[in-house]
Amino acid sequence: MSGMFLSSKLTTILLLFTNKSLDPGQKIQENTLLSVYGNSSWHFDEVRNQCYFHQFMKEQPDLNFRNPDVQEEIKEILRFWLTKGVDGFSLDAVKFLLEAKHLRDEIQVNKTQIPDTVTQYSELYHDFTTTQVGMHDIVRSFR
Repeated sequence: MSGMFLSSKLTTILLLFTNKSLDPGQKIQENTLLSVYGNSSWHFDEVRNQCYFHQFMKEQPDLNFRNPDVQEEIKEILRFWLTKGVDGFSLDAVKFLLEAKHLRDEIQVNKTQIPDTVTQYSELYHDFTTTQVGMHDIVRSFR
């Protein structure tokens, strides 16, 4: 998968993070956001020397739906399949479509828990990574 990350277009398609203070090859995560499966939501890509954001598996990077080009590309894909005779689509993870622009740490459910011991998705409130304002407008535009 790393080979595809060489494209400069991906800088605006995916949610990427570069820490300018990193030494070459130093792997970090942007913050403590967790994926649905309990591991970090950030994955370091050695080819780009950047981290990319994913809410599910690292093989499923999140698209930057705040980018109008991404929305337009998805609409093109939907139109393509509709012209092939597909009757409809099932959208099952819509609440994960948008993330807050700042993507800061989410709030712990148990405030007395030591932050380094938070490893499960259910141990955080997901106010910044689910059900964001604008999500419904994007889905509505797919009609």
